Amino acid sequence: AADPIIPGMTDDGDCQSYRQTVFDRAEGDSDLGAIWVDDSVGALLRALNDTGKLDTTIFLFQADHGIDPKDSLYEGGVRIPQFIHYPAGISSGTRFDSPVSVIDIGATMLDFAGITPSYEIDGKSWKEAISNEGSNAIWDDRCLFFELQMDRAVRCGCDKYLTIYEQNWASGTYKRGDLKGLSNDELNLFDLCDGSKKYSTDNNMEALNLIEEADGLEATASDFQALLDCHRSRVEDADFSQCQPSPARPDISDDSASHLRELNIFSAAYLVVMSLSQLS
Repeated sequence: AADPIIPGMTDDGDCQSYRQTVFDRAEGDSDLGAIWVDDSVGALLRALNDTGKLDTTIFLFQADHGIDPKDSLYEGGVRIPQFIHYPAGISSGTRFDSPVSVIDIGATMLDFAGITPSYEIDGKSWKEAISNEGSNAIWDDRCLFFELQMDRAVRCGCDKYLTIYEQNWASGTYKRGDLKGLSNDELNLFDLCDGSKKYSTDNNMEALNLIEEADGLEATASDFQALLDCHRSRVEDADFSQCQPSPARPDISDDSASHLRELNIFSAAYLVVMSLSQLS
């Protein structure tokens, strides 16, 4: 049987010849995956454009972490970029500088499609929030929870609390902390905004454990631990309500309001393409 013809990839109908072009364009083995993904995304966009469906299709792309320290609960392991293309519903250049998560994608896609789920789900739709020019305090004050192996972390705005269960290389987080010079104590408290209002992409924000460096923060750590305990309990009970920090929790930074990067998402990467024209 003949190989499939994919415009932009196997135009000549020969998959083996296309594969060879990937090797020819790569400067090293680490380039191979990126070239193939780039070609695949380009071919998909071309097909949507050729069939007149590109503008009415939500194209959501997430990259892998690609940075150290991945395979951990440090920011390099829970932060990835997300890009969205949907001309019919989202203006070019739209930014949303509040924390979101992969669990929000399902809720958001259903919202765009006008579908109300018949059961309670994790995640929140950011469909209306991204067009809100006013305050997004509900999103800015949101807490996100992460887990890997036996380690747990919670982040609220600029403040992040990390617990590392095993103080040895059996913990991927502990190991990455060792290798990258980041704090890997049993209990860790970080200011991800470096005392400002803006989230810092510098991984060194997790090199300084504020539990050890500042007075009066033990209560803050206790509040975060209570949040983790609350979250664990609600997960076990299939309770989808959000655990919230104590109003009395002291701020680590001067202003703990969250000012995060453009639609950055926490978790592994995948691709969502949904054509709304097919749902109508």
